[in-house]
Amino acid sequence: MGSGGAPMGLGTLRVSGYVRGCPLQVDRLVHISGFGDFQLSQIDAPIDPLPLNSMTARPAKPGKEGDVGMQDGGVDEVASVRVLMKADPARRESLQAEAEVDPMDGEQTWSSDTELLEAEEARKSKRVMKVPKGTSDYQATWIVDEEDEVSTDDEEDDAMMDESIDGEDLDSQVDAASGCGSNEYEDDEDEEELNSTSDKGGSDQRYDEHMDEAEEGEGLKRYREARANEMFPDEVDTPLDQSAKNRFQRYRGLKSFRSSPWDPMENLPADYSHIFQFQSFERTRRRILAEAAQEEEGAWWAANKHKLERFLRVDAPTVVSVYAPITFPTAGVLLFRQREDGMQDLVGTGSLLSCDPQHVVLKRIVLSGHPFKINRRSAVCRYMFFNRDDILWFKPVELRTKWGRRGHIKEALGTHGHMKCVFDSQMRSQDTVMMNLYKRIYPRWTYDPYVPLPLPWVKGEGTRVPDDFDME
Repeated sequence: MGSGGAPMGLGTLRVSGYVRGCPLQVDRLVHISGFGDFQLSQIDAPIDPLPLNSMTARPAKPGKEGDVGMQDGGVDEVASVRVLMKADPARRESLQAEAEVDPMDGEQTWSSDTELLEAEEARKSKRVMKVPKGTSDYQATWIVDEEDEVSTDDEEDDAMMDESIDGEDLDSQVDAASGCGSNEYEDDEDEEELNSTSDKGGSDQRYDEHMDEAEEGEGLKRYREARANEMFPDEVDTPLDQSAKNRFQRYRGLKSFRSSPWDPMENLPADYSHIFQFQSFERTRRRILAEAAQEEEGAWWAANKHKLERFLRVDAPTVVSVYAPITFPTAGVLLFRQREDGMQDLVGTGSLLSCDPQHVVLKRIVLSGHPFKINRRSAVCRYMFFNRDDILWFKPVELRTKWGRRGHIKEALGTHGHMKCVFDSQMRSQDTVMMNLYKRIYPRWTYDPYVPLPLPWVKGEGTRVPDDFDME
Protein backbone atom coordinates (compact mmCIF):
# COMPACT_ATOMS: atom_id res chain seq x y z
CA MET A 1 0.00 0.00 0.00
CA GLY A 2 2.99 2.33 -0.38
CA SER A 3 2.63 5.45 -2.50
CA GLY A 4 4.95 8.22 -3.59
CA GLY A 5 7.63 8.60 -6.26
CA ALA A 6 10.71 9.57 -4.24
CA PRO A 7 13.97 8.79 -6.08
CA MET A 8 15.42 6.94 -3.06
CA GLY A 9 12.48 4.56 -2.78
CA LEU A 10 10.90 6.43 0.14
CA GLY A 11 7.17 6.90 0.36
CA THR A 12 4.13 7.07 2.58
CA LEU A 13 2.66 3.91 4.04
CA ARG A 14 -1.08 3.84 4.69
CA VAL A 15 -2.17 1.43 7.42
CA SER A 16 -5.80 0.88 8.35
CA GLY A 17 -7.18 -0.85 11.39
CA TYR A 18 -8.71 -0.43 14.83
CA VAL A 19 -7.02 1.27 17.80
CA ARG A 20 -7.23 -0.64 21.06
CA GLY A 21 -6.16 0.61 24.46
CA CYS A 22 -4.52 4.05 24.68
CA PRO A 23 -5.57 6.66 22.12
CA LEU A 24 -3.35 7.26 19.11
CA GLN A 25 -1.29 10.48 19.10
CA VAL A 26 -0.11 11.86 15.78
CA ASP A 27 3.14 13.25 17.23
CA ARG A 28 4.15 9.91 18.74
CA LEU A 29 5.97 7.06 17.04
CA VAL A 30 4.26 3.82 16.08
CA HIS A 31 5.92 0.43 15.87
CA ILE A 32 4.99 -2.16 13.25
CA SER A 33 6.19 -5.64 14.15
CA GLY A 34 8.89 -6.78 11.77
CA PHE A 35 9.31 -3.38 10.08
CA GLY A 36 10.43 -0.95 12.80
CA ASP A 37 9.35 2.51 14.05
CA PHE A 38 7.58 5.14 11.95
CA GLN A 39 6.47 8.77 12.24
CA LEU A 40 2.87 9.72 11.56
CA SER A 41 1.93 12.45 9.11
CA GLN A 42 -1.80 12.44 9.78
CA ILE A 43 -4.61 10.32 11.20
CA ASP A 44 -7.74 9.79 9.10
CA ALA A 45 -11.15 8.41 9.99
CA PRO A 46 -12.57 6.44 7.04
CA ILE A 47 -15.91 4.72 6.93
CA ASP A 48 -16.05 1.74 9.27
CA PRO A 49 -16.59 -1.38 7.12
CA LEU A 50 -17.90 -3.30 10.15
CA PRO A 51 -19.79 -0.79 12.31
CA LEU A 52 -21.17 -1.81 15.67
CA ASN A 53 -24.35 0.17 14.99
CA SER A 54 -25.97 -1.22 11.84
CA MET A 55 -28.58 1.57 11.54
CA THR A 56 -28.91 3.04 8.04
CA ALA A 57 -28.17 6.68 7.46
CA ARG A 58 -30.99 9.19 7.11
CA PRO A 59 -31.90 10.33 3.58
CA ALA A 60 -30.64 13.70 2.45
CA LYS A 61 -32.98 16.64 2.92
CA PRO A 62 -34.05 18.57 -0.19
CA GLY A 63 -32.23 21.82 -0.75
CA LYS A 64 -28.97 20.73 0.94
CA GLU A 65 -26.63 19.72 -1.83
CA GLY A 66 -23.70 19.31 0.53
CA ASP A 67 -25.22 16.32 2.34
CA VAL A 68 -24.61 12.96 0.77
CA GLY A 69 -26.58 9.83 1.75
CA MET A 70 -24.57 6.78 2.88
CA GLN A 71 -25.78 4.15 0.48
CA ASP A 72 -23.99 1.09 -0.82
CA GLY A 73 -22.28 1.61 -4.15
CA GLY A 74 -23.18 5.28 -4.52
CA VAL A 75 -20.60 7.03 -2.37
CA ASP A 76 -17.04 8.01 -3.15
CA GLU A 77 -14.90 6.52 -0.38
CA VAL A 78 -12.19 9.16 -0.66
CA ALA A 79 -14.66 12.01 -0.20
CA SER A 80 -15.98 10.48 3.05
CA VAL A 81 -12.55 10.25 4.79
CA ARG A 82 -12.15 12.79 7.59
CA VAL A 83 -8.76 14.05 8.74
CA LEU A 84 -8.62 13.87 12.53
CA MET A 85 -5.10 15.13 13.29
CA LYS A 86 -2.04 16.31 11.41
CA ALA A 87 1.49 16.10 12.76
CA ASP A 88 3.37 19.20 13.89
CA PRO A 89 7.00 18.97 12.69
CA ALA A 90 8.15 20.99 15.72
CA ARG A 91 6.58 18.55 18.23
CA ARG A 92 7.07 15.30 16.34
CA GLU A 93 9.27 12.70 18.01
CA SER A 94 12.55 11.84 16.38
CA LEU A 95 13.38 8.45 14.90
CA GLN A 96 16.79 8.47 16.59
CA ALA A 97 16.99 5.21 18.53
CA GLU A 98 20.66 5.19 19.53
CA ALA A 99 22.73 7.84 21.24
CA GLU A 100 25.34 9.67 19.19
CA VAL A 101 28.80 8.36 19.92
CA ASP A 102 31.49 10.93 20.69
CA PRO A 103 34.91 9.23 20.76
CA MET A 104 36.30 12.11 22.87
CA ASP A 105 33.93 11.35 25.75
CA GLY A 106 36.17 8.51 26.87
CA GLU A 107 39.23 10.76 27.20
CA GLN A 108 40.28 11.66 30.74
CA THR A 109 41.57 15.16 31.49
CA TRP A 110 44.47 15.93 33.80
CA SER A 111 43.53 16.48 37.43
CA SER A 112 43.43 20.07 38.67
CA ASP A 113 45.54 21.44 41.53
CA THR A 114 42.57 21.35 43.90
CA GLU A 115 41.92 17.67 43.15
CA LEU A 116 45.59 16.85 43.66
CA LEU A 117 45.60 18.59 47.06
CA GLU A 118 42.43 16.76 48.12
CA ALA A 119 43.94 13.43 47.07
CA GLU A 120 47.13 14.19 49.02
CA GLU A 121 45.16 15.07 52.16
CA ALA A 122 43.07 11.93 51.83
CA ARG A 123 46.23 9.85 51.50
CA LYS A 124 47.76 11.40 54.63
CA SER A 125 44.58 10.90 56.64
CA LYS A 126 44.55 7.16 56.00
CA ARG A 127 45.24 5.01 59.04
CA VAL A 128 48.32 2.85 59.16
CA MET A 129 47.77 -0.87 58.64
CA LYS A 130 50.10 -3.76 59.29
CA VAL A 131 50.39 -5.80 56.13
CA PRO A 132 52.66 -8.70 55.16
CA LYS A 133 56.00 -7.89 53.58
CA GLY A 134 55.83 -7.32 49.83
CA THR A 135 52.14 -6.29 49.78
CA SER A 136 51.31 -3.47 47.35
CA ASP A 137 48.96 -0.55 48.09
CA TYR A 138 46.25 -2.07 45.92
CA GLN A 139 46.45 -5.42 47.70
CA ALA A 140 46.49 -3.70 51.11
CA THR A 141 43.04 -2.23 50.46
CA TRP A 142 41.53 -5.73 50.47
CA ILE A 143 43.02 -6.69 53.84
CA VAL A 144 40.77 -6.09 56.83
CA ASP A 145 42.16 -5.42 60.31
CA GLU A 146 41.46 -7.82 63.12
CA GLU A 147 39.40 -5.11 64.85
CA ASP A 148 37.01 -4.97 61.91
CA GLU A 149 36.68 -8.70 61.51
CA VAL A 150 33.53 -10.16 62.95
CA SER A 151 33.39 -13.81 63.73
CA THR A 152 30.48 -15.40 61.93
CA ASP A 153 30.46 -18.57 63.96
CA ASP A 154 32.28 -18.71 67.31
CA GLU A 155 30.84 -22.03 68.40
CA GLU A 156 31.98 -25.24 66.81
CA ASP A 157 29.54 -27.71 65.40
CA ASP A 158 29.50 -30.63 67.89
CA ALA A 159 27.58 -32.90 65.59
CA MET A 160 29.90 -35.42 64.02
CA MET A 161 29.13 -37.24 60.82
CA ASP A 162 28.17 -40.85 61.39
CA GLU A 163 30.62 -43.36 60.03
CA SER A 164 29.01 -45.81 57.71
CA ILE A 165 30.00 -49.46 58.05
CA ASP A 166 30.00 -51.48 54.91
CA GLY A 167 27.89 -54.60 55.16
CA GLU A 168 28.86 -57.99 53.91
CA ASP A 169 28.11 -58.77 50.33
CA LEU A 170 25.46 -61.47 50.50
CA ASP A 171 24.83 -61.62 46.76
CA SER A 172 27.96 -63.66 46.12
CA GLN A 173 26.87 -66.23 48.71
CA VAL A 174 23.41 -66.49 47.20
CA ASP A 175 24.87 -66.95 43.73
CA ALA A 176 27.19 -69.68 44.99
CA ALA A 177 24.30 -71.53 46.63
CA SER A 178 22.06 -71.25 43.58
CA GLY A 179 24.79 -72.64 41.34
CA CYS A 180 24.19 -76.15 42.75
CA GLY A 181 20.78 -76.48 41.09
CA SER A 182 19.99 -78.54 38.00
CA ASN A 183 20.30 -77.17 34.46
CA GLU A 184 16.68 -77.90 33.63
CA TYR A 185 15.41 -74.94 35.62
CA GLU A 186 17.94 -72.67 33.97
CA ASP A 187 16.82 -73.75 30.50
CA ASP A 188 13.17 -73.16 31.39
CA GLU A 189 13.91 -69.69 32.72
CA ASP A 190 15.85 -68.80 29.56
CA GLU A 191 12.98 -69.96 27.37
CA GLU A 192 10.41 -67.95 29.32
CA GLU A 193 12.61 -64.85 29.19
CA LEU A 194 13.01 -65.24 25.43
CA ASN A 195 9.27 -65.48 24.92
CA SER A 196 8.53 -62.40 27.01
CA THR A 197 11.19 -60.42 25.16
CA SER A 198 9.83 -61.33 21.74
CA ASP A 199 6.36 -60.10 22.73
CA LYS A 200 7.57 -56.57 23.45
CA GLY A 201 10.17 -56.45 20.70
CA GLY A 202 7.78 -54.93 18.17
CA SER A 203 6.68 -52.05 20.38
CA ASP A 204 10.26 -51.30 21.43
CA GLN A 205 11.40 -51.20 17.82
CA ARG A 206 8.60 -48.84 16.81
CA TYR A 207 9.42 -46.61 19.77
CA ASP A 208 13.13 -46.52 18.88
CA GLU A 209 12.33 -45.42 15.32
CA HIS A 210 11.21 -42.01 16.64
CA MET A 211 14.21 -41.64 18.96
CA ASP A 212 16.89 -39.12 17.99
CA GLU A 213 20.15 -40.38 19.51
CA ALA A 214 22.01 -37.11 18.91
CA GLU A 215 19.30 -35.08 20.63
CA GLU A 216 19.10 -37.62 23.44
CA GLY A 217 22.86 -37.38 24.00
CA GLU A 218 22.78 -33.58 23.98
CA GLY A 219 19.95 -33.61 26.51
CA LEU A 220 21.92 -35.96 28.75
CA LYS A 221 24.94 -33.65 28.54
CA ARG A 222 22.86 -30.61 29.53
CA TYR A 223 21.25 -32.57 32.37
CA ARG A 224 24.64 -33.54 33.78
CA GLU A 225 25.90 -29.96 33.54
CA ALA A 226 22.80 -28.68 35.34
CA ARG A 227 23.19 -31.29 38.07
CA ALA A 228 26.88 -30.45 38.51
CA ASN A 229 26.06 -26.74 38.72
CA GLU A 230 23.38 -27.46 41.33
CA MET A 231 25.69 -29.54 43.51
CA PHE A 232 28.84 -27.43 42.98
CA PRO A 233 27.60 -23.97 41.91
CA ASP A 234 30.05 -21.88 39.85
CA GLU A 235 33.05 -24.06 40.74
CA VAL A 236 35.83 -24.18 38.13
CA ASP A 237 39.19 -25.93 37.99
CA THR A 238 42.43 -23.99 37.99
CA PRO A 239 44.35 -24.71 34.76
CA LEU A 240 47.67 -26.52 35.06
CA ASP A 241 49.25 -25.17 31.86
CA GLN A 242 48.38 -21.50 32.46
CA SER A 243 48.88 -19.03 35.26
CA ALA A 244 45.75 -18.37 37.30
CA LYS A 245 46.39 -14.62 37.47
CA ASN A 246 46.37 -14.50 33.65
CA ARG A 247 43.39 -16.84 33.27
CA PHE A 248 41.27 -14.95 35.83
CA GLN A 249 42.72 -11.47 35.35
CA ARG A 250 39.30 -9.92 34.71
CA TYR A 251 37.90 -11.22 38.00
CA ARG A 252 38.15 -9.60 41.42
CA GLY A 253 37.25 -10.57 44.95
CA LEU A 254 34.37 -9.14 46.99
CA LYS A 255 34.14 -9.31 50.76
CA SER A 256 30.34 -9.20 50.53
CA PHE A 257 28.28 -9.65 47.37
CA ARG A 258 25.46 -7.61 48.90
CA SER A 259 27.27 -4.64 50.47
CA SER A 260 30.64 -4.34 48.69
CA PRO A 261 30.62 -1.42 46.20
CA TRP A 262 30.98 -1.88 42.45
CA ASP A 263 31.25 1.17 40.21
CA PRO A 264 28.61 0.72 37.46
CA MET A 265 30.42 3.21 35.18
CA GLU A 266 33.77 1.39 35.24
CA ASN A 267 35.23 -0.12 32.03
CA LEU A 268 32.01 0.04 30.01
CA PRO A 269 32.03 -1.59 26.55
CA ALA A 270 31.62 0.39 23.33
CA ASP A 271 28.00 -0.77 22.95
CA TYR A 272 27.06 1.21 26.05
CA SER A 273 27.71 4.47 24.17
CA HIS A 274 24.67 3.77 21.95
CA ILE A 275 22.08 3.62 24.74
CA PHE A 276 20.39 6.47 26.61
CA GLN A 277 20.47 6.98 30.36
CA PHE A 278 17.85 8.83 32.40
CA GLN A 279 18.56 10.97 35.41
CA SER A 280 15.33 9.61 36.87
CA PHE A 281 13.53 6.97 34.85
CA GLU A 282 10.52 7.04 37.15
CA ARG A 283 10.07 10.79 36.77
CA THR A 284 10.33 10.49 33.00
CA ARG A 285 7.73 7.75 32.95
CA ARG A 286 5.31 9.80 35.04
CA ARG A 287 5.82 12.84 32.86
CA ILE A 288 5.19 11.00 29.61
CA LEU A 289 2.24 8.99 30.82
CA ALA A 290 0.88 12.03 32.74
CA GLU A 291 -0.20 10.01 35.73
CA ALA A 292 -1.99 11.99 38.39
CA ALA A 293 -1.22 9.60 41.24
CA GLN A 294 1.98 10.21 43.17
CA GLU A 295 4.10 7.09 43.12
CA GLU A 296 6.69 6.30 45.70
CA GLU A 297 10.28 6.37 44.55
CA GLY A 298 12.28 3.20 44.95
CA ALA A 299 15.34 2.97 47.16
CA TRP A 300 18.82 3.64 45.80
CA TRP A 301 21.90 1.53 46.44
CA ALA A 302 25.57 2.03 45.78
CA ALA A 303 25.42 -0.65 43.10
CA ASN A 304 22.56 -2.86 42.01
CA LYS A 305 24.38 -6.17 41.65
CA HIS A 306 22.86 -9.37 40.31
CA LYS A 307 24.51 -12.77 39.89
CA LEU A 308 24.58 -14.51 36.53
CA GLU A 309 22.74 -17.82 36.31
CA ARG A 310 24.19 -20.43 33.96
CA PHE A 311 20.85 -22.20 33.50
CA LEU A 312 17.26 -21.00 33.23
CA ARG A 313 15.76 -22.29 36.45
CA VAL A 314 12.16 -23.45 36.52
CA ASP A 315 11.74 -23.12 40.31
CA ALA A 316 12.73 -19.44 40.64
CA PRO A 317 12.06 -16.17 38.78
CA THR A 318 14.77 -15.02 36.38
CA VAL A 319 15.74 -11.54 35.13
CA VAL A 320 16.97 -11.26 31.52
CA SER A 321 19.03 -8.22 30.43
CA VAL A 322 18.93 -7.14 26.76
CA TYR A 323 19.52 -4.09 24.60
CA ALA A 324 16.07 -2.99 23.44
CA PRO A 325 14.01 0.18 22.80
CA ILE A 326 12.93 2.12 25.89
CA THR A 327 9.62 0.76 27.16
CA PHE A 328 7.79 1.51 30.39
CA PRO A 329 6.96 -1.20 32.94
CA THR A 330 4.94 -3.31 33.22
CA ALA A 331 4.83 -4.26 29.55
CA GLY A 332 4.43 -7.94 28.75
CA VAL A 333 7.49 -9.89 27.58
CA LEU A 334 7.63 -13.16 25.65
CA LEU A 335 10.87 -15.13 25.37
CA PHE A 336 11.29 -17.35 22.31
CA ARG A 337 14.03 -19.69 21.16
CA GLN A 338 14.51 -20.04 17.41
CA ARG A 339 15.44 -23.39 15.94
CA GLU A 340 17.70 -23.98 12.97
CA ASP A 341 14.70 -24.53 10.67
CA GLY A 342 13.14 -21.16 11.65
CA MET A 343 10.52 -22.50 14.06
CA GLN A 344 10.17 -20.65 17.37
CA ASP A 345 9.52 -22.17 20.79
CA LEU A 346 8.07 -20.16 23.68
CA VAL A 347 10.38 -20.70 26.67
CA GLY A 348 9.27 -17.94 29.06
CA THR A 349 6.71 -15.24 29.81
CA GLY A 350 6.97 -12.25 32.10
CA SER A 351 6.89 -8.48 32.33
CA LEU A 352 9.34 -5.61 32.00
CA LEU A 353 11.15 -4.88 35.27
CA SER A 354 13.05 -1.64 34.57
CA CYS A 355 15.25 0.26 32.10
CA ASP A 356 18.50 0.80 33.97
CA PRO A 357 21.92 1.07 32.26
CA GLN A 358 23.55 0.79 35.71
CA HIS A 359 22.13 -2.70 36.18
CA VAL A 360 25.25 -4.64 37.19
CA VAL A 361 25.37 -8.35 36.32
CA LEU A 362 28.31 -10.25 37.84
CA LYS A 363 29.59 -13.66 36.85
CA ARG A 364 30.94 -15.67 39.76
CA ILE A 365 33.52 -18.42 39.69
CA VAL A 366 34.60 -20.46 42.70
CA LEU A 367 38.12 -21.83 43.13
CA SER A 368 38.27 -24.74 45.55
CA GLY A 369 41.12 -26.26 47.53
CA HIS A 370 41.70 -29.14 49.92
CA PRO A 371 43.13 -28.77 53.46
CA PHE A 372 45.53 -31.62 54.27
CA LYS A 373 47.34 -30.25 57.34
CA ILE A 374 45.07 -28.69 59.95
CA ASN A 375 46.18 -26.97 63.13
CA ARG A 376 44.05 -25.03 65.59
CA ARG A 377 43.14 -22.03 63.42
CA SER A 378 45.44 -22.51 60.46
CA ALA A 379 45.62 -25.06 57.70
CA VAL A 380 47.82 -25.90 54.74
CA CYS A 381 45.73 -26.03 51.57
CA ARG A 382 46.55 -27.38 48.12
CA TYR A 383 44.96 -27.91 44.69
CA MET A 384 43.61 -24.33 44.51
CA PHE A 385 46.75 -22.98 42.83
CA PHE A 386 49.77 -24.68 41.34
CA ASN A 387 52.51 -22.03 41.53
CA ARG A 388 53.75 -19.45 44.00
CA ASP A 389 53.00 -16.35 41.88
CA ASP A 390 49.27 -17.13 41.75
CA ILE A 391 49.10 -17.45 45.54
CA LEU A 392 50.75 -14.05 46.01
CA TRP A 393 48.45 -12.49 43.40
CA PHE A 394 45.21 -13.69 45.02
CA LYS A 395 46.47 -13.27 48.58
CA PRO A 396 44.22 -10.24 49.41
CA VAL A 397 41.01 -12.11 48.46
CA GLU A 398 39.02 -13.53 51.36
CA LEU A 399 38.56 -17.28 51.71
CA ARG A 400 35.51 -19.18 52.89
CA THR A 401 34.59 -22.80 53.50
CA LYS A 402 31.47 -24.83 52.90
CA TRP A 403 30.96 -25.09 56.66
CA GLY A 404 30.90 -21.33 57.18
CA ARG A 405 34.50 -20.54 58.13
CA ARG A 406 36.19 -17.36 56.88
CA GLY A 407 39.87 -16.61 56.53
CA HIS A 408 42.70 -15.40 54.31
CA ILE A 409 45.97 -16.58 52.82
CA LYS A 410 48.90 -16.04 55.16
CA GLU A 411 51.85 -17.18 53.07
CA ALA A 412 52.91 -19.46 50.24
CA LEU A 413 54.77 -22.68 51.02
CA GLY A 414 57.18 -23.89 48.38
CA THR A 415 56.67 -23.46 44.64
CA HIS A 416 53.98 -26.07 43.89
CA GLY A 417 50.85 -24.28 45.05
CA HIS A 418 50.75 -25.09 48.76
CA MET A 419 49.69 -22.21 51.00
CA LYS A 420 49.14 -21.57 54.67
CA CYS A 421 45.70 -20.13 55.49
CA VAL A 422 44.31 -18.68 58.72
CA PHE A 423 40.61 -18.98 59.60
CA ASP A 424 38.34 -17.53 62.27
CA SER A 425 37.83 -20.88 64.02
CA GLN A 426 38.81 -24.54 63.95
CA MET A 427 38.47 -26.35 60.60
CA ARG A 428 37.47 -29.93 59.98
CA SER A 429 39.16 -32.38 57.67
CA GLN A 430 36.06 -32.88 55.51
CA ASP A 431 35.67 -29.15 54.87
CA THR A 432 36.54 -27.47 51.54
CA VAL A 433 38.34 -24.14 51.12
CA MET A 434 36.78 -21.86 48.49
CA MET A 435 37.53 -18.47 46.92
CA ASN A 436 34.86 -16.38 45.15
CA LEU A 437 35.88 -14.24 42.17
CA TYR A 438 33.60 -11.90 40.22
CA LYS A 439 33.64 -10.04 36.93
CA ARG A 440 31.02 -7.87 35.25
CA ILE A 441 29.46 -9.08 32.02
CA TYR A 442 27.30 -7.30 29.47
CA PRO A 443 24.61 -8.49 27.06
CA ARG A 444 25.44 -8.83 23.38
CA TRP A 445 24.24 -6.20 20.92
CA THR A 446 21.86 -8.41 18.95
CA TYR A 447 18.87 -6.07 18.69
CA ASP A 448 17.25 -5.99 15.25
CA PRO A 449 13.84 -4.33 14.70
CA TYR A 450 13.29 -6.37 11.54
CA VAL A 451 12.45 -9.68 13.13
CA PRO A 452 11.60 -12.62 10.86
CA LEU A 453 8.02 -13.78 10.72
CA PRO A 454 7.47 -17.08 12.54
CA LEU A 455 6.82 -20.13 10.40
CA PRO A 456 3.36 -21.70 10.51
CA TRP A 457 2.97 -24.34 13.16
CA VAL A 458 3.13 -27.89 11.83
CA LYS A 459 2.30 -30.91 13.93
CA GLY A 460 5.44 -33.01 14.12
CA GLU A 461 5.56 -36.77 14.24
CA GLY A 462 8.85 -36.99 16.13
CA THR A 463 7.25 -36.89 19.56
CA ARG A 464 4.27 -39.10 18.77
CA VAL A 465 3.91 -42.04 21.15
CA PRO A 466 2.90 -45.37 19.56
CA ASP A 467 -0.65 -46.44 20.31
CA ASP A 468 0.38 -49.83 21.63
CA PHE A 469 3.29 -48.59 23.72
CA ASP A 470 3.27 -49.95 27.25
CA MET A 471 3.83 -47.02 29.65
CA GLU A 472 4.82 -49.42 32.43
